[in-house]
Amino acid sequence: RPDDPTIATFDMPLPKAPSGNPPSWKSWQEKAKRNGTLGSITLPNGDVYKGEWKDDLMHGKGTYTSKKHQYCFEGDFEQGQQHGYGVYSTTVNGQRFKQYLGGWQHGLQHGQGTYFYSKDGSEKYEGEWFEGQRSGWGRMTYADGSIYEGEWLDDQRNGLGLLLQANQDRYEGQWQDDYKHGDGTFFYVEKNKCYKGTWNEGSPKCGEFFTLDEAAASGTSVPELKLANAGNVLAAAKTDAGL
Repeated sequence: RPDDPTIATFDMPLPKAPSGNPPSWKSWQEKAKRNGTLGSITLPNGDVYKGEWKDDLMHGKGTYTSKKHQYCFEGDFEQGQQHGYGVYSTTVNGQRFKQYLGGWQHGLQHGQGTYFYSKDGSEKYEGEWFEGQRSGWGRMTYADGSIYEGEWLDDQRNGLGLLLQANQDRYEGQWQDDYKHGDGTFFYVEKNKCYKGTWNEGSPKCGEFFTLDEAAASGTSVPELKLANAGNVLAAAKTDAGL
């Protein structure tokens, strides 16, 4: 009750209209963000980055070296992640070697690229990647000398492909989950024979044997690998990245 003298009354201050200018701390925060090309910067975890920045994130060309995991990435960054074309190198027994060269997207191998599974380069994959996995068309060279060229999905041989073994025997046909599966032909080159039929999880199930001459006469010749120039993989990766 306004007329009751036992009740205290207070004059409430009127709220102030916003000035339209951001607080001063925001301006200082913006000024403190790293932008442009800077020298080597050691991060709190001991890793080192040298290159371009945008809004306090690695963005553009740069080199990132991990102290703990002993790897180095040199290439394109976007909003703090590998994105574009780049070279990933790792360290084994004190020696650094290139492990992956090619396209990246949001920190994962993506597009055309080559991955070395062994230090001496005897085991490697050249071809297409999708979100960090072998997916698309590619060639895998194995340590035992055999080569697979064909379709991949989710890091496994899936679709149509050709496997050339070290002794020159070869299989051409369908694959599923890394197994020969579906219609396919296996060529026993030294024995001058081939088996043509249906496969299930790597085993022949229903088919016929022919001599290679009989197979050729019916239109089934010994297949050859098609990826003649593996350097085209890296060239395609650089083209995708706009280099």
